[in-house]
Amino acid sequence: MVSWGLMSPNWRPQTLVDVFAHGIKDNIWAHPNIDELIPHSELVKFVIQIRSVFLSEFAKYGSEFPGVHGEAMFVGTILHSLDHTCMDWNLEDPLWLDTEDPKFGIMADFIKHLHTYLSTIRTAQGSGTREGGTDTQGRDGKKVTRA
Repeated sequence: MVSWGLMSPNWRPQTLVDVFAHGIKDNIWAHPNIDELIPHSELVKFVIQIRSVFLSEFAKYGSEFPGVHGEAMFVGTILHSLDHTCMDWNLEDPLWLDTEDPKFGIMADFIKHLHTYLSTIRTAQGSGTREGGTDTQGRDGKKVTRA
């Protein structure tokens, strides 16, 4: 990607591998008091509710996923998808990322390109959808078309 001019000359693919390895090594810690955030966060309320349903359903069909831990499946599917959705909601323009930051600039550069590549098509409120698209409501209340 560097040779194509897409990434900073300082980009090393190993950097991304290191980020993933750090996440795996650090693990996910228990959050026993997370329910205290329910009155303050629709997202926390949703995650707590959907986790219960997910784990209940996983218990019914877990034998079809030998060696898979239900909590890990929840994190890798539901939470990971929500993480990307929240980034999409909050990062209206990937050019806002500070690619010159000495500590996070290279990762910001990677995320900028990745977000641009994977971004969905947004339309102004009242516009039609692309064929096969679906309309949803964004955090700002405007209609968002997802391809």
